[in-house]
Amino acid sequence: MAKTSFVLPLGSLHFGHEAVPPINARRTDRDNEIEALAASLLNHGQIAPLSVTRIDGIWYVADGNRRLAALQFLAGRDLFDADGDVHCTEIDGDAGEISLAANVMRMPLHEADALQTFRALADKGMSEAAIADRFGIPAARVRKILALGSLSPVVLDAWREGRFGDQAVASVRAFTLARDHAHQEEVFARLEKQGQLGGHFIRQAFGAGRGAMLLAFVGRDAYRAAGGAVTEDLFGDNHVLSDVALAEQLARAKVEEVCAGLLAEGWSWALPAVDLASGWNWGWTKLQPGATRANPHENKRLKALRAVAEDEAAGDDARREAGAEILAIEDKVAARGWSAEQKAASGCAVDIGPKGDLTITRGVVDPAQAKKAAKAAKAEAEKGGGGEAPAPKEAALSAALVHRLSIQATLAVRAALAEHPRLGLITLLAGFLTVEFYNQPIRVEHKGYGRTPIRDGDSFGEVFARLSAMSDAELAQAAAGIAASALDLTTHNPLAPPMRGANGVLAAALDPTRLHQVLTGQFDAQDYFAAAPKALAIRAVAEALNEDEARKAAKLGKADLVAFAVANVPPTGWLPPELRAPTYAGPGPIPAAPAPKAPAEDEEERDAGGDDEDDDFGELDEEQEAA
Repeated sequence: MAKTSFVLPLGSLHFGHEAVPPINARRTDRDNEIEALAASLLNHGQIAPLSVTRIDGIWYVADGNRRLAALQFLAGRDLFDADGDVHCTEIDGDAGEISLAANVMRMPLHEADALQTFRALADKGMSEAAIADRFGIPAARVRKILALGSLSPVVLDAWREGRFGDQAVASVRAFTLARDHAHQEEVFARLEKQGQLGGHFIRQAFGAGRGAMLLAFVGRDAYRAAGGAVTEDLFGDNHVLSDVALAEQLARAKVEEVCAGLLAEGWSWALPAVDLASGWNWGWTKLQPGATRANPHENKRLKALRAVAEDEAAGDDARREAGAEILAIEDKVAARGWSAEQKAASGCAVDIGPKGDLTITRGVVDPAQAKKAAKAAKAEAEKGGGGEAPAPKEAALSAALVHRLSIQATLAVRAALAEHPRLGLITLLAGFLTVEFYNQPIRVEHKGYGRTPIRDGDSFGEVFARLSAMSDAELAQAAAGIAASALDLTTHNPLAPPMRGANGVLAAALDPTRLHQVLTGQFDAQDYFAAAPKALAIRAVAEALNEDEARKAAKLGKADLVAFAVANVPPTGWLPPELRAPTYAGPGPIPAAPAPKAPAEDEEERDAGGDDEDDDFGELDEEQEAA
């Protein structure tokens, strides 16, 4: 029970964890967001008294240790009297139990409630800067908070009701890309009906996607100067453009300008990649340049730019500009390796990369151009050789001509089929399911893990007819089954675990609850703990249970440790780091992607001798604690 409130000098109060034994239930995150909490205390005063108890004549805080730390922070900056009065209440009973009860029974605001409260402050006339100052949080974060707090009540209520699932924050953020509340509500109703309330589907519905890439390539200033408008994504790079066609036009002009420069360098042709035949990137011959090295000046500049690109404190724009200049210098160095003969015999394909970077593929040999050149060379040789002309052959089509006609038929059917999505899907699936690989119009096969057999004994025509009778939902299910059969995440490389990189992109798109369910079902705990080093087994116990149990487990022999871990770790939902998808929510952190290997320290000297969501808005309860 608490006694009557009274005041104590700040200097007489001690943290509960300094008592022997400690009486503060909070053992982690004691110093998180202290500056923000201090700003709140400075602007709003001490809202709640500290719960204290006296042990051996010393006052210790059982509940309110973070507030005590914030007051000491203010005192250290002469914003609060070091001996100033602090409101307190003395507690009876077990102080440790009171501290635990105060923390366990506290029910935080739902994120949506906190955001709307911040929004109400802005609606009353408080500026973003004033809110940031009063709560001790960055202005950029305030802007994000207010954007979320301004969402349609329909979206916020759905968030409160848990209708967005496990990835609610990412989904709610995506709604800030809408034009207005009506737009948000229309998209929400449609996607909820389709069961597609993930952030990716929401962003796509608002038009985010290729526009962000085009904007990065063209530049915001150039796009806006041409009359375009941008709805900024406060939480990433998925900006929405008012006129994607305008951005396409500007990008095309910029690419064609680059092509003109390449022609001036002596290349026989230079074209936007979108103008080339499908499959040019993998089907056409590519010449290779001679070896080149950066000169000392270029090496010095590259070193400075890489330092900026790897410095997280430099800001996204500075890092992006540094990355673009790095690519430009590396491209310039590589361009010196092409001979005049190579340029005359090949050309360049100019494209826009997925991050809006310019990509130039040099040395591409156009088959038609090569064939024409070869024919001219042969004619010249025959002209120079003289002699009698060969006797005419009996009129008949050559195998080569029949082959060329078959190519024309292939290209014609390909063009027509591309205009019929359902027939295209049926054809693709029939190709996977037909036993005969070569005696059918489509040549597809999978090489997934275990080479799971998915073909049946029917001919292509029979499979095609059966698939044609299916509904769209049945076709989609068939496609999912074939894709699943073709999956292969296997690896022997400890530095490339199966849930990272491109594999992680796929895993993150799956239903997180279902994925975790099947992963835990596949996980062989006995095999893992028997084969893993003892240190990793102990770490698993610490993550899944606690540090005390880990210390006890460390004293066990290997066989007993394995038995203990197998019996106690899997029930917590724990999985090895190698099986943690980006959506993993079990005990233990999700491993970060491995950082690129740093160049050797003497790399610059060797070279000189020769010649890539600011998103500081993390868990929303940070603002709740500040309040």
